[in-house]
Amino acid sequence: RGQKRWRRKQKREREREREKKKKKKKKKKKKKKKKVKKKKVKKKKKVKKKKVKKKKKKKVKKKKKKKKKKKKKKKKKVKNVKKKKKKKKVKKKVKKKKKKKKKKKKKKKKKKKKKKKKTSLSNGKSTLVFRAKTKWYTLFWRCHWKEWYVGEN
Repeated sequence: RGQKRWRRKQKREREREREKKKKKKKKKKKKKKKKVKKKKVKKKKKVKKKKVKKKKKKKVKKKKKKKKKKKKKKKKKVKNVKKKKKKKKVKKKVKKKKKKKKKKKKKKKKKKKKKKKKTSLSNGKSTLVFRAKTKWYTLFWRCHWKEWYVGEN
């Protein structure tokens, strides 16, 4: 087993070295070709591109600006007049009904909570669960102490 692993490692190392040599040869050939092309070709292309680009830009910019301004003015006049009248009528009717219902429910809940606290004191078992850091506690009533003491739940 040890010999087979050692032979596999040697094959991998030989293949990596061959690939590195091939990449170095390709890079050297590309550099020689680029130097010859740059000097001859660039001088001819620069003269042709400058003349064509200037003519196209002037014609396209003027046409687009005129069309956009006309469309925006027509849409604003039609939408604003219709929507404002409908929204004001609906909001006034709905708000008055909701406020009356909420006030009645709050008064009933406060009266029920006060009655529960008074009955729990007279029974004398346990009341008022409260939380301190990560534990829950209940308060118990002791008649001979006439005080509350804490017990874990």
